[in-house]
Amino acid sequence: MPLNELAETMETDRHVTEALCDLLIELTLLEESEEGYRLTVMAREFLVTNSPVNQLLDIGMYAEIGAGPFGNLVNVLKGEKASFDHRMWANTEMVKRMVQWSKAGSLQAVIDFLKTLPEFESCKKMCDYAGNIGHYSDAIVKENERLHAISLSCPKWWPWQVR
Repeated sequence: MPLNELAETMETDRHVTEALCDLLIELTLLEESEEGYRLTVMAREFLVTNSPVNQLLDIGMYAEIGAGPFGNLVNVLKGEKASFDHRMWANTEMVKRMVQWSKAGSLQAVIDFLKTLPEFESCKKMCDYAGNIGHYSDAIVKENERLHAISLSCPKWWPWQVR
């Protein structure tokens, strides 16, 4: 879809939408052609509702609670100033809940999936964009010790912020 049509359809500011599209191109989630913008293969895998591994529920959860990197996303796309509410990440109880939730099976499922990817053993860098407390990044690094990982939304005070 062309930029003007995309911004009009989403009812967002054209310039902010263009900046977001540029970022999504850099993240290889979007590509541009003569017809306009379209999702990459990776985005169709993880950001489309009918994909079995879509991440939209988690992204939606972060957007709804107004915390983390997705807080106020809709309003930012419409031209409002961005803000970051770090309270969710700085709450000790929430951190404990996130760790327990990951231990309930989701962490192992992620590790098992990553280990099936042929590229995983040769990976050297990883950016965990919405990585909450960095617990997943820490576990992934333990599976591939050559990997250097950073969790962008992890609090700086958390022990495994950067590897």
